[in-house]
Amino acid sequence: MKNTPKILLLEDELIIAAHLSVDLQKLGYEVLGIHAFAENAFKTISKNPPDLVLLNVHLRGRVNGIEAARYIMEQYQVPSVFISGISELTLIRQVLKTNPYGFLPKPFQFSTLKKVIKGAIGRILLEQNRLPFSIVR
Repeated sequence: MKNTPKILLLEDELIIAAHLSVDLQKLGYEVLGIHAFAENAFKTISKNPPDLVLLNVHLRGRVNGIEAARYIMEQYQVPSVFISGISELTLIRQVLKTNPYGFLPKPFQFSTLKKVIKGAIGRILLEQNRLPFSIVR
């Protein structure tokens, strides 16, 4: 991870994704892209791996967010933070099986986004034994 952590967004609601992108950039993160389809995100990750993936449980296409998070961690060792409005216990259990680095229940406040992403990035840096710089402004 360089000085600016890179985050990839996977969100099926493009208006939400656009707002998240702006918020993440305000927090000092680099947003590598926004994808509604996991298959497109896989191509981006193979070319330019992010430090973290922020994704919704529900995505467009054949691959849902749970499957995508599992694949991304197995293939690229990139952790995920989920964002979702789900309340179904079965889905929540499936999300937890992917060992996410965080979960943001919709709707959420900017301050909650900041805390969860800061915590996830901090965990990544701690695992890499690299906690020297400020995680966010």
